[in-house]
Amino acid sequence: MNCGMQQSVREMGLCLALACGLGLDQAVEARPLKIVTSFVPAYCFAANAAGDLATVENLLPADVDPHDYQLAPRDLVKLGEADVVVVNGLSLEGWLNKAIESAGGRHFPRVVQLAGGLSAKELIYDADAPWAQHAEFHPAMESRFANPHLWLDPQLAEHAMTNICRALQEADPANAAAYARNTGAYVLRLQKLDEDIRAAAASFTRRDIVTDHNAFPYFARRYGLNVVGVVEEVDEVPPSPKQLARLERAMQAKRITVIFTSPPTPPREASQIASDLGITVATLNTIEIGPLKGSTYEDEMRQNLRVLETNLR
Repeated sequence: MNCGMQQSVREMGLCLALACGLGLDQAVEARPLKIVTSFVPAYCFAANAAGDLATVENLLPADVDPHDYQLAPRDLVKLGEADVVVVNGLSLEGWLNKAIESAGGRHFPRVVQLAGGLSAKELIYDADAPWAQHAEFHPAMESRFANPHLWLDPQLAEHAMTNICRALQEADPANAAAYARNTGAYVLRLQKLDEDIRAAAASFTRRDIVTDHNAFPYFARRYGLNVVGVVEEVDEVPPSPKQLARLERAMQAKRITVIFTSPPTPPREASQIASDLGITVATLNTIEIGPLKGSTYEDEMRQNLRVLETNLR
């Protein structure tokens, strides 16, 4: 079966599930593969691809945001001992780049990015957001870096699984067929998740949403939602009074009835907007933090779906 560049992301996932690594039947290595991941979605994806064939350890504690983490000496030890390091890419883990190169001083771990191989057309650039056209738009947003939150689109999560499977097979060819089976089983679950979200979204009577920061453009694109605006146009930078006033006007024009915020600490301005407009606040989880379990990604995505069903139908 040919997994060529012309295939869709979904076809890539199916091709991998059916054919990746067939015909490789070598002796199992004595030491299990050691995988280190950077944040919760990478952990979930790697754990499901690896099954019981490898150990998977997350670099960050379960309650720490990956955007601005600072490495500790013990982290360098973990990286130095890893066979494979799984990261998101797209500048989410900018703190990790030099650390990987110097980790352990003895070998360079195989690094796989969830975003690896995505085309410019598949990526979303923050500078393309509607609010980027305003004169007071923050200069830091003008860079052409892609928005990193691709894991919130289950079809792009399938793409990430193909990247992880390939890296595990290259690092441990003796178990290549088993990694393919594990990946295929998880891809089927991701496809069911995608189908369920798509079916529910078809019944939404409202499609305009506002979030506390720009984490949901991939999800919105996949399921036909429209992100009217975000509270923090630049992460961790409080919005100016002009930005808040502009956002409130846009929300009134679109008759927005709910503002979606993400844990653990939404910006206080989100509550202010909700109070000003007399609307509700609901939680959509970006899944950047959470329990380090193989099921966390699916559990949180389905919880997000329940929140959207409650507020958009």
